[in-house]
Amino acid sequence: MGTLRQIEGLQPVTITKDKAYEIAKNHIGNQYQLFKDIEAQEALATSLNNSYNITPELVYVEKDGRVEADYILCYKVSIMTNQPALNLIYVNANTGAIEMYYNGIHSVNGSGNSLYRGTVNITTAKRSNTQYFLHDSTRKIFTIDAQSTTNSFFEFQDSFNTFRKDNERAGVDVHYGMTKSLDYFSTKHGRNSYDNAGAKVVNVVHYDNAYDNAFWNGVAMYYGDGNGNSFTHWVGVDIVGHEFTHAVVEKTAGLVYRHESGAINESIADIFGSSIQAFEGRSNWTIGEDNYITRTPRNMDKPERRNHPAAHGDANWRAVVGCVPTDNNDQCGVHSNSGVGNFWFHILTDGK
Repeated sequence: MGTLRQIEGLQPVTITKDKAYEIAKNHIGNQYQLFKDIEAQEALATSLNNSYNITPELVYVEKDGRVEADYILCYKVSIMTNQPALNLIYVNANTGAIEMYYNGIHSVNGSGNSLYRGTVNITTAKRSNTQYFLHDSTRKIFTIDAQSTTNSFFEFQDSFNTFRKDNERAGVDVHYGMTKSLDYFSTKHGRNSYDNAGAKVVNVVHYDNAYDNAFWNGVAMYYGDGNGNSFTHWVGVDIVGHEFTHAVVEKTAGLVYRHESGAINESIADIFGSSIQAFEGRSNWTIGEDNYITRTPRNMDKPERRNHPAAHGDANWRAVVGCVPTDNNDQCGVHSNSGVGNFWFHILTDGK
């Protein structure tokens, strides 16, 4: 039992709420920047941070957070950062000193109803208001919802830590698939995130309206919902692993995304995406089969099913000499010519 004590008199308030917020933000430093400081990500960083910029409120708190210490009037400032963390900073309302500071998010074991894997176990995070989020503070996975836009971003929130709502399911797939991706690279290759330095992994789900793709842009990974005719949600385990591998390639080989180097880039992403799916427990030679409705997915063992080459220069090879890379020609065949590397990996694995 604690001791009930009376606080004598009102303590002075000499700094403003805005000043307290600035002091708190400076205290956590660069962690406040959720993404790299590039123009394309400013809207995302601003949206996420502002959703947690709770107005500072005056509260009494123990000095240095010690039980039975003197109570001091402070501004309680809450700021979400990229760890992920909900930083709770108590700023002395008179002196501006930081009296207490801690992370209000706690990693917990949750579950979710995915689109492609049924009910899966995932690591989530809980805030003091009993809401749960698709955050994994151990692996530094941060999964958010674009709600069919390109510039508005929100949290997946669930009161029961079960994530079963229709709009949550694609987020569950991505969060689960990214868990498997990081665990695969850590377990099989000793790699700590895509940069091998524990970088945070940001997933943006429900990106754009009926967007038929998934991509890595150097900062975050984005997943479209598909047009509902040819494709549905681009969130299968091999797709998530594929995009994560693009980040690994960028930080290692740095392959230029055009011509033959681009085809090698795509092939490596397919190889590791397929390997991650096998690590997760389902082995096959197709890429993205979960979200293909009418079109044929890439077949690593039979690339000809998509008119992709199995060898350099065969009948399906897209010539790159003299080709000027554009979006219309797939940067001179980066996806089609990836069939060569994919077929090689199939032979290496299954034999021929």
